[in-house]
Amino acid sequence: MSFIKDKYIDMVKTRVDICKLVLDMHPGVTLKSAGPHRKKCCCVFHNERTPSLMLNTTLNRFKCFGCGKAGDVIEFVKESQGLDFVGAVKYLLDVYCPDVNASDLMVPRTPEQEENDRLAETMFIYNGMAHRFYENQYASENEDAIRCRMYAEGPPDDDTKGRWNKEFCRTFGLGYSPQFGNKFLQFAKEKNLDLSILARMGLLGEDEHHPGSYYDFYRDRLMIPQRDRYGRILTFTARAINPHATIKYINGRESLIYKKSTSVFGIDVAMKAARQSGKVYLVEGAPDVMRLQSLGIANVVATLSGHWTKEQLSNFSSFACSLCFIPDSDIPKPGEQFGAGEKFVFENGRLATEMGFQVSVREIPRGDVKQDADSYITSLGKWNELTEKDFILWYAEKQYASDGTNDEQLKVISDVCDMLVNVQSDVLQASLLSDLKGKYRKGSVWKGALTDAARRRQEEKRRQANRKSEELRGYNFYRRGNHYYDLDPQGREREWTNFVIKPLFLITDDVKPSRIFELLNESHMRRTIELQQQDVTKLDRFKEKIEGKGDYRFFERQEKYEMLKAYIYGKTEEAQRVPQMGWNNIGESGFYAFCNGIVYNGKWHSVDEYGMIRLDKENFYLPAMSKIHKKNKMAYVNERRYIHAPKQEVTPRQYFTLLHELYGDNAVVCYCYYLATIFRDIITDSTRSFPILNLYGKKGTGKTELALSLINLFQRNPEVSNLESTTYYAMGDKCAEVSNMLVHFDEYKNSLSKKHIDFLKGIYDSAGRIKRSADGERRESTNVDCGVVLSGQEIPTADIALFSRVLFLESHKSEHTKEETDKYHSFMKLRKMHPTNITVEYIRYRENFNAGWCNAWKRALKEIKSEVDYNIIGERFINNWAMMLATYYCLSNCTDSLPFNRKMVHDICIDRLKYQHSLCHSTDEIAIFWAMFSKSRQLGDIREGQDYKIKAVDKLTVTVKGEPRKVITFDKPRLILFIRSSICVAKANIQARKEGKVMIPDESLMSYLMATPEYFGKTYSPLKFRVLDELGTPKRITNEKGENVLVFDQERVLAFDYDAVCECNDINLQTITERISQSQNSVTSSDDANDELTA
Repeated sequence: MSFIKDKYIDMVKTRVDICKLVLDMHPGVTLKSAGPHRKKCCCVFHNERTPSLMLNTTLNRFKCFGCGKAGDVIEFVKESQGLDFVGAVKYLLDVYCPDVNASDLMVPRTPEQEENDRLAETMFIYNGMAHRFYENQYASENEDAIRCRMYAEGPPDDDTKGRWNKEFCRTFGLGYSPQFGNKFLQFAKEKNLDLSILARMGLLGEDEHHPGSYYDFYRDRLMIPQRDRYGRILTFTARAINPHATIKYINGRESLIYKKSTSVFGIDVAMKAARQSGKVYLVEGAPDVMRLQSLGIANVVATLSGHWTKEQLSNFSSFACSLCFIPDSDIPKPGEQFGAGEKFVFENGRLATEMGFQVSVREIPRGDVKQDADSYITSLGKWNELTEKDFILWYAEKQYASDGTNDEQLKVISDVCDMLVNVQSDVLQASLLSDLKGKYRKGSVWKGALTDAARRRQEEKRRQANRKSEELRGYNFYRRGNHYYDLDPQGREREWTNFVIKPLFLITDDVKPSRIFELLNESHMRRTIELQQQDVTKLDRFKEKIEGKGDYRFFERQEKYEMLKAYIYGKTEEAQRVPQMGWNNIGESGFYAFCNGIVYNGKWHSVDEYGMIRLDKENFYLPAMSKIHKKNKMAYVNERRYIHAPKQEVTPRQYFTLLHELYGDNAVVCYCYYLATIFRDIITDSTRSFPILNLYGKKGTGKTELALSLINLFQRNPEVSNLESTTYYAMGDKCAEVSNMLVHFDEYKNSLSKKHIDFLKGIYDSAGRIKRSADGERRESTNVDCGVVLSGQEIPTADIALFSRVLFLESHKSEHTKEETDKYHSFMKLRKMHPTNITVEYIRYRENFNAGWCNAWKRALKEIKSEVDYNIIGERFINNWAMMLATYYCLSNCTDSLPFNRKMVHDICIDRLKYQHSLCHSTDEIAIFWAMFSKSRQLGDIREGQDYKIKAVDKLTVTVKGEPRKVITFDKPRLILFIRSSICVAKANIQARKEGKVMIPDESLMSYLMATPEYFGKTYSPLKFRVLDELGTPKRITNEKGENVLVFDQERVLAFDYDAVCECNDINLQTITERISQSQNSVTSSDDANDELTA
């Protein structure tokens, strides 16, 4: 027999849908609905006009009621293509699993195994032939067969009165064993079958007194086939038709292919559904399985041996799957508290929890008579009425007697905790313990009992470990050279691998736990690898991963791999993955991480070759610099920027003295913000907020270089994120990468999307973006635990709430002396040293900062509030700048060597606070400008035709900074306001000073004006403006020809929507004139005609 690996058979049965397969292989077929979970079509195996081929989507099987052919997806391919079992599986793999490398499809077999395989194949064939015989007998029209069908299906005209519906019975493959005549024996002789093999299988009985004399073992019974996970028939369960029969059910005899302790009824259908749903329902008998499958509930199985074994349950341990028991509702025997069904779940539920399954119970209500899943769950409505409860809670509810003695209650508590300690999930275990304490009180007793149970379990495991004197003792496999093997019953070696494995670390992680191994094969090739836990759990994934690393092969099956896993898990040292660069509040006291080490209790600890930090009581994992990933230049790109490896030690005095000389007071604020970022978590514990550092200035003012000078204290070769090309999601991910470090976003503009603006606002309160979790079941938030530097050429006034969340620093200077340029180059040399040692030095003051922060914070708040009007400026502005001042106060004893002192920092913070507040209402500043513009016009300082124009146009050609020229076309002529910005802003400023008002700097005002929706852009072609004399009349000169002509200026000007400006600011700038003479009119017309408003 050709032996195909289990994983490939599982794969095709799980991936391939019977309906899709039929349509793909026979495109001319039309499927029609035939009821819930069923489709029908004309049979593809014989000619017919009326559809008789039924496809059951629950069972993933087919059955033709015309020609009788039936089976699963593999059988359908065999019948359609004329292939054998191996050929059919290969066909399905090629067509439906093209991503799978099936080069290792066949399992190597020893001669003894091959002999057993041939006998097993014969038994499977005999079972198939017997099944067809019983099916034919079931469909015959004799009295006994009709009686059998009446029992199973009910009357022909009403299948609701039978145990199952007709279509299900036929698709499932029910059969009938005749009552008289040894008909099966006769059939076997006609087919020349080996009667002794049939007797070993239990299909025939042998006369004890006459060896070699056989008879039909099953008589007058409904024959229910029991299949293995691949759909092959292992044996039959025979149900008596005679209601007076003393034995209702006879299960098949154990044989080479059938073992009660390992076989599971219904597994051929349940496996696919269980993989998809993550749950398996366990009932007591075959009819219970059939009842639920007939209702469309496919993931249901039963044991026919009276109890579940570890071997049976282990079928479901290869994938994440929970178990739910549905016990029979039995009447307890006299003097007993529980019925047989409850006792069944008590025993088997405990076993399942010990094996690590999550277990629950759906209990059928107790009545006056026995009920089971087959008799009670007659519809999906009945099914949905059953409530599901965790097994441990259900067990406690059954066992715990509130009126029992204290000793009885303590015994139950201890018993329950012995099961509770097996729950794998700490969260689930804590939840169950909370429920138990809440319902039965005695919280401390429950907690103590769980602790005792955990200790007993730990001591037992320790005793087992102490009995091991060698590396593999107790694991039931051995090592020779660089491979593993075990022994067959004859004592011969069976090779498992061509390599040995050294388990190094289990990397604990709530999201992606992983394991690190060292592999050494027989060719002495050594490789260190890291595998995700999900790749270790399943054999097929494990093989795929290790074979991709070189010549590392595992030859055996899942059960042997489980033994290897036991060794791997038992020999692995644990380490915790470091989730972020910067501050990590994990472990005993927390630490500050770079990609190549951590600062722990003030000391630097470098990673080893595996990326491990080994401390006295705990280990931490930084994968970026591990030798496992070091050669992969595409992996951990961002993390590798955060490396502490300065080329030369740079002192804080050197660095910040030059920075101060270059950037003045702005450098002082940046220094405070840098320090505050290092201890951000301490600050936010009391303030609940943390501002953004906003560096504003025009091109060439050095704002971006100032930002990079701060970022270089944490990382080398920092990546500058341009907000115009950075998505909202990428912003969240970038901020989530680090904690108590700096992140830089450049090119801020007020035209950014609302999501971008909202995200920036959320940074203040440490709120990141909301995203869907990996499993799709919940929403998670990516918190912001870093400092953020925001730079750009526009003041962030798109939302005043954002402006109140920043520390605003403005840079004006764009031209520099040679001395300043030389200092800049000297500073750049320091920056290229990658001076992360400065950050490491300041981290050592964490305890000092933590101890002094509260007092420094109170002091800073008190000082600022005493110097500014708290009611006018507002709490948020004050808090932002108080954080900077308090940070400096907190570490002032560590900054004596710097070129600024407490008073300087205090005065700078107060000055910047007042200035920022003066800028906080950009809409007011724009309104003031237009009001002063209008007043100056009324007083004659700003004149139409000389300083501005209003003109109705059909189209307008403009340029906007950073964008190509564009032509704006209007549906109808629109009034456009053209202003000469420099002269108009200057005259508006003069008028503002006359009235005692202060306008913001010209550059800031221009940024505001250009950010308003009324602004179209700057005219592409220059416009002509009159030159007026002191009396306001157009200036004239005599040209070379002696003609008297008007004088004009030409200038490209700002274009606004006139009506919108007037409406927003309540002004009117149009001048009403009356015609005085034809000559003057002609002059005006000439003036208008010479304006060029289009390209």
